[in-house]
Amino acid sequence: MQKGIALDDLIMIDKQENKMFYKKTICFSGNSTYRIFTNNDIDSFDFFWKILEDFGCTFEKATENLYAVNVPSTSDIFKVYEVFELGEKRNIWEFEEGFCGHPSIFIK
Repeated sequence: MQKGIALDDLIMIDKQENKMFYKKTICFSGNSTYRIFTNNDIDSFDFFWKILEDFGCTFEKATENLYAVNVPSTSDIFKVYEVFELGEKRNIWEFEEGFCGHPSIFIK
């Protein structure tokens, strides 16, 4: 999971020996990316995930406990972040920011 990019960003890559490497972002989508590391409490995760899903968030599962979460540009990033913090406070997950591309961060 590359830091500094989000879903739907237009990026440039460098291909070397049949491998692709991130080079730079050409156009930002306004989306943000976070990582969630769960503690295997599926019921609690599902409860909190439903709240994030209602904000339009989607995820891609990388491993059994690691999820990449897309927060669309149309979501209120501040409210979503509060859910991330609440889930962490309740020991449902730990989270980290991969990239915050929300324009509202720079406006407020």
